[in-house]
Amino acid sequence: MASGVNLLDAVTRQASKNFIFSSTLPPTRTRNLPIPEDHRKAPINPYGKIKARIRGDSCRYKLYTGLKYVSLRYFNAAGASKERGEHHRVETHLIPGF
Repeated sequence: MASGVNLLDAVTRQASKNFIFSSTLPPTRTRNLPIPEDHRKAPINPYGKIKARIRGDSCRYKLYTGLKYVSLRYFNAAGASKERGEHHRVETHLIPGF
């Protein structure tokens, strides 16, 4: 988890005042779709926990360094394969949409 802090340290050392964290929505257990922004953050695996940690660290860096940040959370940027049971009749994923 230190890699997120290392990244934020590097950003602030370069005198950058802006940080964009592009990520997917962490895996979560919910049947409520669409997932509202104020939904309780409860990552269910290390992948999701690391992303939540980086978002929290970004918030703390804003307080201490003035770093402006935004966290873009895509539900599923790339999509899955047909083998995983996902269909793309109407494309809603970011990357295949391009």
